[in-house]
Amino acid sequence: MTDMAPGDSPAACTLGLTYSGSLSAYLAVDVLVETQAGSGGTTLYDPGGSNGLAVTITDNQGTPVTYTMPTTSTTCPEGAPGGSTCYELDNELLGTSAYTSGTSDTMSTSVSLPLAAGNGFQGGAAQVILTGHAVQSKNNALACTATPTAGKSCTPSGSFAWS
Repeated sequence: MTDMAPGDSPAACTLGLTYSGSLSAYLAVDVLVETQAGSGGTTLYDPGGSNGLAVTITDNQGTPVTYTMPTTSTTCPEGAPGGSTCYELDNELLGTSAYTSGTSDTMSTSVSLPLAAGNGFQGGAAQVILTGHAVQSKNNALACTATPTAGKSCTPSGSFAWS
C-alpha cells in the first residue's frame, strides 16, 4: 500500500495457499511486519499506540480464522529496509486438523489508517510478509505449549516440531 492518508482502508491483498504434499500435514503461517518511520518520525505500524496502521489477517475457511498480529518487536531479518522495526509471530495455525493434498485457503490482509492518525505517521511505511509452511501429520501429533488454536501461534511441545 502506498500514499495512504488518515481514514484510508484500501482493498485487501490476498495470498492463495494450496497444499500439494503427498502426506497429510498441519499448516501454519509466519507473520512478519517490517515498519519504517517517515518524515513524521513514528513508524507506521505502531502496535503500542492507538493511531498507527491497523492490520488484520483473515482467511476464507468455512469458519474464517482471524490471525493474531505481532505486538513485540524482534530482530529484523536480513534484507529488511533500512531503519526498520520488525514484529513477528511464527507458526500461526491455519487449523487444528490435518490438511490433505489439494486443500486450499485464501488469506486476506487488510490495512487501515485511523482518521485520528496525526502527522507523526507521515511518510511512514510497512511491509506485511506471510510465509506458509507445513509439517506431516502422520505419526506426528499436533502438540503446542498452549492449546492448539487456529489463528494462534503453536510453539512446538514434546516430539512435535515444525520443519
